[in-house]
Amino acid sequence: MVDSKTHHGPSSREDDGASASSCEAEPQPEKQAASTPWSVVDALLGVALAGAIVGLVLAAYAPMLDAYLGWGLAGEWDDRSNFLENELVRKPLSRELLGKMFTAERVNVFEPLGWLLKALVQRATADLEEASGLLTVNAWCHRMATLGLHAACGVALFAVCAAVLEAAAVGGTPRRRRAAAAAAAACWALHPVHVEVVGWTSAQPYPLAAAFMLAALWTHVALLRAERRGGRTAILRVVGPALYLCATLSKSVTIPAPAAVFALDLVLIRARALRARAGHLLGYAAVTAAMVPVTLRANRLGHDPDADVIRLDRVEQRVAKGLVTIFFCLSKAAYPAKLSPHYTQRDLYFEPGHDDSEVWVAAAAFVFLSGAAAARWA
Repeated sequence: MVDSKTHHGPSSREDDGASASSCEAEPQPEKQAASTPWSVVDALLGVALAGAIVGLVLAAYAPMLDAYLGWGLAGEWDDRSNFLENELVRKPLSRELLGKMFTAERVNVFEPLGWLLKALVQRATADLEEASGLLTVNAWCHRMATLGLHAACGVALFAVCAAVLEAAAVGGTPRRRRAAAAAAAACWALHPVHVEVVGWTSAQPYPLAAAFMLAALWTHVALLRAERRGGRTAILRVVGPALYLCATLSKSVTIPAPAAVFALDLVLIRARALRARAGHLLGYAAVTAAMVPVTLRANRLGHDPDADVIRLDRVEQRVAKGLVTIFFCLSKAAYPAKLSPHYTQRDLYFEPGHDDSEVWVAAAAFVFLSGAAAARWA
């Protein structure tokens, strides 16, 4: 007979190795105690960096915090139509009014969540005029709401950048990644190109749409990370497109935003796995397919002189606007010189005698970038 205590056959060695590895896998109490303060410190660092971004935004826009500096409405632009003559905003909020927001078109746009935000700010800050039955308009309160949204977008961008750096496993240590993400978000939040959006009352839906879209991008990164871990993804697959829908219902300018979602896939997913995971974009594609015709219908009078930057008489002019606007914004982000108000940027593309060179340059850049993305996809 062979004593089980002295037997050293293959099975017992495997058992001994398994038990040894299981013992080594269990974290020691001392190690757990030592790692806990680091996680708390990291969390506090993230909160501190987010608070720093908010503080920098408030410091940069400090003059707007003074309600007595004459922050009124720009009646000669869209503020009269969006506020003073807009019953969706000036009437007390009700179910009937809420229903009208999702069917109305004003200034050639369809942005029900943008109107809802205005109505909520009105409800919280305005007084009711007894004679007209309408709410007064406090432009400063609306600007404060916009400023708060802009600061929130800075924090959201910080979260997105940190999540992307972590998912891509670049940028060094987690603390360095957060510091780099905070620096990028602060540069974005303090960039002078945002001054008009924050300071112009009618531009309030833009930061609202940006906040929803940034949340959608963060959700998409969380989805990719959950797939890597083999976790549950069903809720994330729904939440991302839902947030994108909210963004488009705030401002239709976010309709092309799924390109950013696809860009995240290009960066964070190996090329050979991209096709297998193309389902990431199905929800976004469905929202885009639904919102494009709604937007085109609302913007069918886009040539109104007080409704759009570029005259939109024909389909090719609409395409020109989309291309030029993307690269115009990128150029001003890189070199913010000669900034001007929204409505001074007028042009008539594809008209006799007009120089359309910038359209062709933008089209060439778009084709090049699309080709590079297609090459990685293939």
